[in-house]
Amino acid sequence: MRMRSLMRMRTSLRKTTRRTTMRTTMMRMRTNDDEDEDLALAEEDNEEDNDEDNDDEDEDEESLAEEDNEEDNDEDNDDEDEDLAEEDNEEDNDEDNEDNDEDNDDEDEDERRG
Repeated sequence: MRMRSLMRMRTSLRKTTRRTTMRTTMMRMRTNDDEDEDLALAEEDNEEDNDEDNDDEDEDEESLAEEDNEEDNDEDNDDEDEDLAEEDNEEDNDEDNEDNDEDNDDEDEDERRG
C-alpha cells in the first residue's frame, strides 16, 4: 500500500511539475510578446518623432530660404531704386546744364546787343 501511495505522489508531483513548467513557459511567452509589442510601439513612436522632426526641419529650411529670397529681392529693389535715382539726378543735372548754357547764351547775346 505504501508503494501505491508513493507512486501516486510521484505521479502527482510530475503532473504538478509539468503544469508549473507549462505555466512558467506561457508566462515567459506572454512577457516576451509584451516586450516585443512594447519594442514595436517604441520603434513606431521613434519613427513618428523622426518624421515630425524631419518635417519641422524641412519647414525651417523652406522658411529660411523664403526669408533669404525676400532679402535678396529687397536688396535688388534697393539697388534698382538707387540706379533710378542716379539716372534721374544725372538727367536733372544735364537739364540744369543745358538751361544754364541757354541762359549764358542769352546773357551773352544781350550783352552784345547791349
